[in-house]
Amino acid sequence: MKHMDVGQGPSPEKGREGKGSTRPASLTIPPLMAVQALMAVTDPMNILDDRYRIVWANHVRAKMHQRSLEEMLGRPCYEMFQRRTRVCEGCPVEETLRTGRPCIRERFADRPDGLRVWSETQAWPILDGGGRVSYVVEFARDITQFKQTELALRRSEMELKALSSQLLITQERERKRVSQELHDGVGQALTAIGFRLKDICMQLEGGVVQEEALRNLKAVIPLAEDAVEEVRRIAMGLRPTMLDDLGLLPTINWFCREYQHIYPIYVKKRVCVDEGDIPGDLKTDIYRIVQEALNNVAKHSRADFVSIVLERDGDGLKLVIEDNGMGFDTHMDGVPACPKEGGLGIRSMKERVEISGGSFSIESSRGAGTRIKASWPHGCTPPTSR
Repeated sequence: MKHMDVGQGPSPEKGREGKGSTRPASLTIPPLMAVQALMAVTDPMNILDDRYRIVWANHVRAKMHQRSLEEMLGRPCYEMFQRRTRVCEGCPVEETLRTGRPCIRERFADRPDGLRVWSETQAWPILDGGGRVSYVVEFARDITQFKQTELALRRSEMELKALSSQLLITQERERKRVSQELHDGVGQALTAIGFRLKDICMQLEGGVVQEEALRNLKAVIPLAEDAVEEVRRIAMGLRPTMLDDLGLLPTINWFCREYQHIYPIYVKKRVCVDEGDIPGDLKTDIYRIVQEALNNVAKHSRADFVSIVLERDGDGLKLVIEDNGMGFDTHMDGVPACPKEGGLGIRSMKERVEISGGSFSIESSRGAGTRIKASWPHGCTPPTSR
C-alpha cells in the first residue's frame, strides 16, 4: 500500500469554489507512520483486501488463532479463522465492504486445538482515492473468558431450575409416601385399637366379668406397641433422633446396620475422627450424604459392596463413599448422566456439600463402580442446619 486512507471528513479544497469551501476527502497517512501505529495495537488485528484475503496481521491475532503470520498472509479470513470455503453469514467485513460503513459484531472461531475463542470484531473501511473500499481493518477484542463465564452462568441457571423443579416433585412424593405410611401403618393400627377398646367398653357395660375384659384389654397392648414402633420407624426415616441425642458416628453405625438388614450389600466403614472433631451443623450434612449415597447404591448400582471412609484431610474433613457396582458415564462438572431418580440425589448431594463450604466430586465409568468424595476445609460451618 502506497498510502492509507481512513474515513472521510471535511478538508479545504482549492480551485473554483473559492477559499473556505469543503468537500469530502480522505486522510492520507505516510506508510511508516501507519505501520508504527498498527504495530502498537495490543488487540488482535488484521487487514483484508476486497476479496477477504489477509494482507497484514499482528502477532496478537496470530497467537489468538495459533497460527503463524506466514501461513495467514494471502489466505481468506473465512478459511483461516472459520475453516469455511465461503464468506460466513453475518460477517462484519462483508457488511463493511458492501456498505462502506464500520460494523461491530460478536464472532467466534475454533482453534486447531479445539478451543472456541470469542471476539468482539470491529470492521473499519480503508478507502482508495476514489472513495471505494479497498481494504478493511479488522480489530478483535478477546471476550472468550466473558463468554465462558456467561455460558457457565446459563448452565448453572438451567441446572438450578431443573433442581428446583425436581425438588418440588420429590417433596410431593415424600409427602405422599409419609401420608401413605401413616395411613397404612399407624392409621390401621389405631383403627384396630379403637375397635378393640369399643368392644371392651361394650363388654364391661354388658356385665362381662373383669377377667375376660382384662384379657381383651391386654390384647390391645401389642397393637399399641406396633403403632408406636411404626411411628418411630417413620420418624427415623425423616430424621433420626439419635443424631441429636448420640451424635453422627453412632447414627452412621445404626444406619449401616439397618441398611444391611434390608439390602444384600456389605458396608465397610473406616472412621478416623472423633465426634468432637465434626462441627455440629455439619453432622446433618454428612449423614444425609451417606444416606443418599447408599440409597443410590441400592437403587441403581447393582453393587454388593460399599466402602465408607470418614477421616481428616489436613485440618479439614474428607468423606469418601465407593461401591463396586456397574457405574455410569459422567459429563461436565461431575454431574452424572444417570437415571432421573439418581440424578437428583447426586445433584442435591453436590449442592449440600457446596452450600456447607466444601467441595464435591464424583468418579464413575461403566463397569468400574462409583466413587463419591466430599471434603470440607477447617472451620467451615453450614449457614443453616437442614
